Amino acid sequence: WLKPFGHKTRFQHIWAHFVCVIMHAITIVIAASFGTSLGYMFVTDDPKVPSHLRNCSYYLEGPRAYTKMLKSKPHLQQDLRVLDSEHDLRCCPKPDGAVAMLGTVDIERALALLDEVPESAWLEEDWRQRKFEVHRQTESILFLWKAHLDSTPVELPRWAEWKKLMEPVMDLICNFYGYKRDEVDLWKAMITRLPPGRSILKHRDMNPALIFPHRVHWVITSEQVVTNIGTEVFSFTPGTVFEFNNVLLHSVTNNGEAQRAHIILDVVPRKMAGFEPKKQTSMNAESNPEL
Repeated sequence: WLKPFGHKTRFQHIWAHFVCVIMHAITIVIAASFGTSLGYMFVTDDPKVPSHLRNCSYYLEGPRAYTKMLKSKPHLQQDLRVLDSEHDLRCCPKPDGAVAMLGTVDIERALALLDEVPESAWLEEDWRQRKFEVHRQTESILFLWKAHLDSTPVELPRWAEWKKLMEPVMDLICNFYGYKRDEVDLWKAMITRLPPGRSILKHRDMNPALIFPHRVHWVITSEQVVTNIGTEVFSFTPGTVFEFNNVLLHSVTNNGEAQRAHIILDVVPRKMAGFEPKKQTSMNAESNPEL
């Protein structure tokens, strides 16, 4: 039997150890939720990390959803290896923090084109809203779409009208990252809008084809829109071009009385030989098993 004083000392020791374990667990959960610091350096020079994972160590170190994905999907590592070895492509580095501000591009022509878009166009490709709960309250017009790392991009009819408009944005992106304009490629291009009073629910992007490229937004209209990325809150002004860290939890709420419209471009530094976009009239999910 322990003396009362000794019993208290041992109890305090056990209690202190228990508190430390709990605090450590809480710290890990917080880090996993926000994907910030605590070893979650997404770009690494560690020679032990294979080259196809150098810019995306979130697959190795967290958040947990990504480490789990790498273990549960054997083909993912193979796809990343092929991109690395055959196409000289690796995961694009994420911004240092929540966003990277690339600059501004005039939106006058974009606004004019938007005014010419019939309301029916926003409902032509509603499979994205039907498939993804977090985007249920949004509306989209798709131009280019790459479903998976190893799939061929699809080019939709409206891209011909909007393609030239993207050139100043693409020039800005190339200047910011030091890429050659004739080498870069677009995996996705679309314009999305969020009606007044609607939200994009909190989530992090999980499809490898979404988190591999630079995900760049060009703000066309935005009034009283609150954007949460990780632990930071943003209110972007029209014309702003930014890349955001889509590995972090993010959400959007439109508190204004006007549509929030962004053009989204998924950019990689070089093209994949043999993967030129194929033209298609629709991205109807029923006729596209890859979606």
